[in-house]
Amino acid sequence: MAVALAAVLFWARRTPDTVVEAPPAGMPAEVSKTEAAAPPATQSATPSRPSKSSARAATLLQVVGDRYDFDPADPNGAATSLADADWLHRHGFPDADAYDRLRRASLDELEEAAKIDLRAQVILAFNMAITGRYGNRPFELLEDAAARGSIFALETWGDIHYTLKHYRNPVAGAAYYHLALRRGYFTAAGKKLIFAGTLNAEQRMLSDVYAEVAWLRLLDARKRTGTPPFAEAELRPGFEQFVATLEVAYGTPEPGTAPNP
Repeated sequence: MAVALAAVLFWARRTPDTVVEAPPAGMPAEVSKTEAAAPPATQSATPSRPSKSSARAATLLQVVGDRYDFDPADPNGAATSLADADWLHRHGFPDADAYDRLRRASLDELEEAAKIDLRAQVILAFNMAITGRYGNRPFELLEDAAARGSIFALETWGDIHYTLKHYRNPVAGAAYYHLALRRGYFTAAGKKLIFAGTLNAEQRMLSDVYAEVAWLRLLDARKRTGTPPFAEAELRPGFEQFVATLEVAYGTPEPGTAPNP
């Protein structure tokens, strides 16, 4: 058990250190009511002088760049190899420096940057959620980004439900971590274990149902915009190592049996 927990802790990304409280009852509002957000509107063909926030957003994206920098000497980096860095970038994850810069940007800057960069859109949603003043708008932004392919959006959605007291709902958080895992981000399995380990059988069942409802919504959003369904999940590099570590702790179960306790 200790080895397995160490493995999932190694793979799990850090989440914000915020106060939490008991989960609200009932189905999460963003699952039951929120319609899928439309893609950001395209800019008008009429030329106009860029606003200050637009100029700052352009500078922000230039600094952030369009890649995931891999530094094997950086203990805070999530990527474990160049291939891993490429996978993270293709699925919407910013590197540590980009994440830090985007998190410190103003909401106006992020609003502008989000028009052309899904990483900015996801962090805009998180920063909005932190304030507690935007209702379901953060979830609309995350649903749109997730429907357009961002696994980072799914992870962030789970993070919000675990780390922000005004959106605290472990059942929903576990559902979005499950969807991230479904799309190949096996790291989410570790986060789900850490944060959702205390869910009872009824809550786990509800979480599975919420995950399926959210998955169908994402598929419907893609269909309505003429986007093909998600392709078969492309596992994040390192999955074999992760499974091997778990097998050391739990053993390799025979078909139809449960892992050893």
